[in-house]
Amino acid sequence: MDEEKREQRRLKDRARMKVLDKKIRKIYAETDKMENADLKQRAEYEKYSEERTEIINRRISEGADLY
Repeated sequence: MDEEKREQRRLKDRARMKVLDKKIRKIYAETDKMENADLKQRAEYEKYSEERTEIINRRISEGADLY
């Protein structure tokens, strides 16, 4: 992967991580630290967390910084 594509991917991943972090924090805050979460909220939280983990793992495997 050439340097330009790598940089574009990094910027895209960084933007997506910010969105996922915001969504995760919102659900966490709305549900009083997940204690009062319904099934839909738990599923959304899990989905966003998994996507975030995939991005982190891919970035690590590429030897890139996370942020």
